[in-house]
Amino acid sequence: ETSLEDQILQVLESSRNLRPSLGIQDTDSEGILSLQSRQDIDITDMLWSVLSKAVSFSELSDAFNFLFQTILAEEIRPFIYNGNQSNMAVILRELLRTGHVPDLSGAKPLTLLIEMGLEKLKRDSSHYLLSGDLASKEA
Repeated sequence: ETSLEDQILQVLESSRNLRPSLGIQDTDSEGILSLQSRQDIDITDMLWSVLSKAVSFSELSDAFNFLFQTILAEEIRPFIYNGNQSNMAVILRELLRTGHVPDLSGAKPLTLLIEMGLEKLKRDSSHYLLSGDLASKEA
C-alpha cells in the first residue's frame, strides 16, 4: 500500500499541470453525467481524497506538515479554484505568498480535513444538480 506521503507527492505532481478546463462533460456508460466530469477540481479536492485515509490524528498532522514543507521545498504552485474559500485554500494561498508554514496546533488538522470534505461535497452536489438540470445557477 502506498504511504500518505507518496500519495501527497502524487497529488502535488498532478497539481503542477492542473488548470481549469471548459471541456465537454463526460457521461458514464448509462448516459448519466459523472461526478468525475466536474470542471472546478483543484488541489483541495485531490488532497481530501488522500488525507481522508489517515488512520490517526498524528498521521494526519504529519501529512499536513509534509504537504506544506514539500510545497515550499519544491516551489510547487498548486492550482486552487478561485471560488474555493475554504480555510485550506486560504492557508495554501498564504503559504505560497509568504512562505510561512501555518500553525497546526490543537484540532486544526482535523478541522481542515472536515472543511475540505464539506467543500468537495458542496461542489460535487452543485455540479450534479446543475449538470442534470435539477437546479439552476443564480447569481
